[in-house]
Amino acid sequence: SYVELQTIHNTIDEQIFTRSLTREEIDAMKMRLGINNEYPIILFTGRISEEKGIVELLKALSYLKTNQYNLLIVGKSFFGTQVKDKFEEKLKKISKKVKGNVIFTGLVKYEEMYKYYKISDICVLPSVWNEPCALTIIECIVSGIPLITTNTGGTPENITDSTIMLNIDNLEKNLSEILKELLENPCKLEILKERAKQEIYKHGTLDEYYYQFVNALK
Repeated sequence: SYVELQTIHNTIDEQIFTRSLTREEIDAMKMRLGINNEYPIILFTGRISEEKGIVELLKALSYLKTNQYNLLIVGKSFFGTQVKDKFEEKLKKISKKVKGNVIFTGLVKYEEMYKYYKISDICVLPSVWNEPCALTIIECIVSGIPLITTNTGGTPENITDSTIMLNIDNLEKNLSEILKELLENPCKLEILKERAKQEIYKHGTLDEYYYQFVNALK
């Protein structure tokens, strides 16, 4: 028998992640997080676990000589189990080798997440496993900030033109090199940021997702 298959790509609530912050709100958030400089903010968000590539990111940053950046790590270990909490302690030890400012926020409520995207200059989500569809990638894109990620699993189906995609082979080295390039060339980072702002509706809206789903059933 013949079966027709259709693919409907995931999306998120664009009304949350396209919200903006005032200059005053941005300054207040940075003050609350202990960021007292104007250096670029690199964002990692998601579950704090090995397969998400957080160790590779920290090691990549430890190779850099500059300290003129902030690393914002937003998330918590899976269900806060003791094993994963030990992993977080391991991360904090590795982070001491990073010259820039490293901030661990812990768990953040979903409805507050857009604020962390809005204060960031670039998002790094270097998963080292086959992500089926990481919603954090879509959140980043809808928030309008550039993304560095890896070509694993379903990720290539969800990226945009402003995304920098890396192989997981030699990931630490390649990640370190691209971050060094962007931090040393603010103009290149600004170009990426402007391009990302033009791609926020790449994944459509919730309404469009609904109608695609209904049409597929028909």
